[in-house]
Parts: sequence; C-alpha cells; structure tokens
Amino acid sequence: PMDMKVRRSYGSTKKELESRSVLERSDTMQKILQARVLVALGKKYRDQDDLDNALSQYFLAGKMLPEDTEITTLIQQVAKEIEIRDLKKKSVADRTPILLKEGDAFRKGGDTKGALTRYEEALRLRPYDATLAAVVTQLRGEIAESDSRDRSDEFIAAGDKLKAQGDLAGALAKYKEAGGLRPADSVIKGVIVLAEREIAQKAKVGELVKQAGMLRKNGNFTGALSQYDEAVKLVPGDKTIESLIQLTRREQAEKESRTRADSLILKGQGLKKNGDLDGALASYLEALKILPADVDIAGFVRDIRIAMAERRQAGVAKATELVKDGDALRAKGENEAALDKYLEAQRQVPDDRKIESLAQMLQKDLNKVRVSVLSKTAESLREKGSLPEALASYGEALKLAPEDAVIQA
Repeated sequence: PMDMKVRRSYGSTKKELESRSVLERSDTMQKILQARVLVALGKKYRDQDDLDNALSQYFLAGKMLPEDTEITTLIQQVAKEIEIRDLKKKSVADRTPILLKEGDAFRKGGDTKGALTRYEEALRLRPYDATLAAVVTQLRGEIAESDSRDRSDEFIAAGDKLKAQGDLAGALAKYKEAGGLRPADSVIKGVIVLAEREIAQKAKVGELVKQAGMLRKNGNFTGALSQYDEAVKLVPGDKTIESLIQLTRREQAEKESRTRADSLILKGQGLKKNGDLDGALASYLEALKILPADVDIAGFVRDIRIAMAERRQAGVAKATELVKDGDALRAKGENEAALDKYLEAQRQVPDDRKIESLAQMLQKDLNKVRVSVLSKTAESLREKGSLPEALASYGEALKLAPEDAVIQA
C-alpha cells in the first residue's frame, strides 16, 4: 500500500512538471513568433528608409529575445545608420543659406530655372519654410508660363511656315494649339480668326473657279470670265486665276473667230453652188484671214482656184470659137450678130483684153451707124413737124454719142 501511495504521488508530480514544461515551451514559442513579426515589420520600415520606426520594432523584438544575436546585430546596424543620417542632415542643413544665396543670384541674373533648382533643394532641407515654399510656387508658375509662351511661339512659327506653303488647314491647327496654351492672348485669337477667314475665302474661291471651269467646258466663256473675275477680286494677284482668265479669253476669241470663219465658209459654199466662183473665192479668202492656219479653209481656196482655172480654160476655148464666128459674121457685114458673138466671148473670158477691144471697136462702129440712122430719122421727123418724136430720136442718138456737138446743137 505504501508503494502505491508513493507511485501515485510520483505520478502526480510528474504530470505537474510536464504540464509546466509545456506551458513554458508554449510561451517561448509565442515570444519567438512575436519577435519575428516585429523583425519583419522593422525590415519593412528600414526598406522605406524609416529608420526610427525600424529601430523601435527591433528594440521590442530584442526585449522579447534578449539573447538573440541576430536581433542585437540589427539594432546595432540601424542605430549606426541613424547616426550617419543625422550627421548628413546636419551637414546638409548647413548648405541651406548657400543654396538660398545661389538661388537669389540666379534669379537676379534672369535664370529662373537655375534659381528654382536651388530653391527647391533648399525647400527639401527646410520643408517647414512657408516663405520659401511660396517663392518656389511662384517660380514654378513663371517657368510654366514662360514654357507655355515658348511652345505657343513655336506653334505660331510652325503655323506661319505651313501658311507660306499654302497649307491653311495645317496652319490653323497649329494656331489653335498655340491658342490652347495661351487662351487669353488676343494676338493669337486674331491670328486664328484671320486663318479661318482665309480658309473660308479659299473655299469660296475654289467654288468660283470650279463653276468657271464647268462654264468654260460648256463653251460659255462669258459666264466663265464672270466667275473668274469674282474669284480674283477675293485673291488679287493670284497667278493661277489670272492665267485661267487669259486662257479663257483666248478660247473665247478663238470661238468667235471660228464662228465668223464658219459663216464665211457657208457663204462661199452657197456662192460656189450657184456658180459664183469669184464670190466663193472671196469668202474663202476672208475666212482664211481669220484662221490662217486652218487647213480646211486653205483646201477650199485651193479647190475653188482649181475650179476657176478649169472654168477659164473651158471659157477660153469657147471664147476662141465665138470670136471666130464673130469675125466671120463681121466679114459678111452682119455686125450686130458679130457683136453678140464678141460679147458672149467676153463673158466667157472677162479679163481677155483682146476680145474686149474687138467688142468695143465693133460697138463704136455700130454706134456710129445707129447715131447716123437716129439723126436722119430725127431730121425727117423735124421736117414733118413732129418735134417731140424728133427730140426723142436726138436723145437716143446723144446717148450713143454724148460728145457729138452736132446732135447737142
């Protein structure tokens, strides 16, 4: 029985000791886990350059595991980094007056960007300095405005270049970009308005030129010239439109010349059809003066001259026969019939001077005979007292011999 009590007492003590050991081990593990969490958090702060918070986390971890050499080392490293950082801050703080002085010098010399660089660096050292912050804000605004002005000037220059090249739409786009940077600039506003007006004007000119081209194509040169004149009023001195005006006037003159020449050709063809080769030739020659390079009119002239030559050749042959017949009749004393033959021959060859001379000589001879007959008839009627009839005969005789002094008397 005693042994049983001892065994029971021993067993109870053993369980109690084992329970205490488990609790102690559990507490230790919990501290280790918490310490590791704090170390991880410290590392995070350290990576973010927040050394003060990192050191606080490492200290807490060190209290939990004072014998952990790794944590001790981390505490020492971060403490050293903080020391170095503080030394640097002190060194940098000593540069602030120098940076401000340099910034003032740059600003006085007109180098706004150089001044801003110095002031911004000083502001990083004195983030609490409200006056310095205001100066930095002001300079940033001035630089932004200057940059905006420079960029807008670049856009204006680019727009002017495009405008000089005739690209008004591209120029307007650049002007509007400049206006977007400086919306209150009245000069840029004016440039934009002017460009828009020129584009609208160019569109109107283009429409007028297009309409003129259609009228010109349809042969309405007067209407085309009217449209071109309206267009050139909008863009005085435009070489292209002036060239189109000159071309249209030439085409109009050519059309008018062609119309006149065609009218003369039709007239000549009508005269030729009626046998008036001389009249036809005159019409064709007048048409050729209007259009001297027209090969068709030149052909008409050539053809009519050939026809005239053939007609003359036939006329000469016939006239020769008529003259022979006239000579034979004259030899027989049949002068009236002979004269008819000579006159017919003259009609066949109007420019033959020999035939003309024969006809004139025979006409004079016949006139003398007629004058003599009329004079005798008039004397006979006068003697009979028929004075009106006698006077009429004298008048007929005087027509044939207007210079005869006897008849005049």
